[in-house]
Amino acid sequence: MQTIIATVGISLLTNGNHDDRPWNRDNLPTVDQALAWMLDGTDDADMLGAKLCRISAETNTCWHLDPGTKDRIYLLHSATTEGRLCAEALRPFLHAVYGIPVEIEEISGVDYEVDPNGSPLLELAKIVLKIRRKHAGDNIALAASGGFKAESMMLAVIGQMYEMDVYYIHEQYRELIYIPKLLKAQDTVTTQLPVVPLPDSAIPRDKVSNLSEEEHHRTKNCKAVLRRLLQLPWVEEISPLKSGSAPDNGVKFARLNSSGNHQFAITLFDGHERMYLTVATTGHEDRHREAALIAFRHIISR
Repeated sequence: MQTIIATVGISLLTNGNHDDRPWNRDNLPTVDQALAWMLDGTDDADMLGAKLCRISAETNTCWHLDPGTKDRIYLLHSATTEGRLCAEALRPFLHAVYGIPVEIEEISGVDYEVDPNGSPLLELAKIVLKIRRKHAGDNIALAASGGFKAESMMLAVIGQMYEMDVYYIHEQYRELIYIPKLLKAQDTVTTQLPVVPLPDSAIPRDKVSNLSEEEHHRTKNCKAVLRRLLQLPWVEEISPLKSGSAPDNGVKFARLNSSGNHQFAITLFDGHERMYLTVATTGHEDRHREAALIAFRHIISR
């Protein structure tokens, strides 16, 4: 199972400068008003992804992290009126979209006042580690897109210290960034890739890709991503698609193929061209699906 721990900012309130939400920071909505606006149109599966991307940093990150039916989300908000409003509106919305438990936690002391002792950030760390202990054995994903910049920095530090995955989406680029775990030895820094417990495929590596030579170069990042995918012994087939369901430079679980194994949709985007791929794996259990998603995220965002 995946437990997503997300810091909450106020982009739900401030992104209105770019769309039709009926409020601004001088005229804040109630929780019910914000929830009603967020839910409007989400029954259209084809438009859901686009709406999640623009509602807020938190919904955009969740869209990229693709929560499953057995996952859960924690929203950590600041001790401000605006932060509390955003968290209380996002909780029922994310539950409605994904049908999974969503809980909120207030970070005491994190507000617009500067604390030179940094104790509110220690409070953030304590909350994250408390949730980690509570869900020991889960894959913990720290979503650092929302909240104050110092909170994002703290999540990155916690992720490094306790080997938890940290993800970030910059509002301008709209793509998931994986903050790699660093290994330092003799003044050399390398990255630590996840161990994936999927069975190896019997298909030779030179028979896995169905992409033409022209398709290898359709996007600037295609060749590098394809090389990394072919290095995964549990990837069985890589084929092009005319369209896809995954966000730009992201991955989504698509379906079970005819063999009962997991198949994933990947979208590659270099700022000009998009390329859609379907990737079949040997996975067939929930833990395989989750492990493959994490591995694909790391590969695409490198």
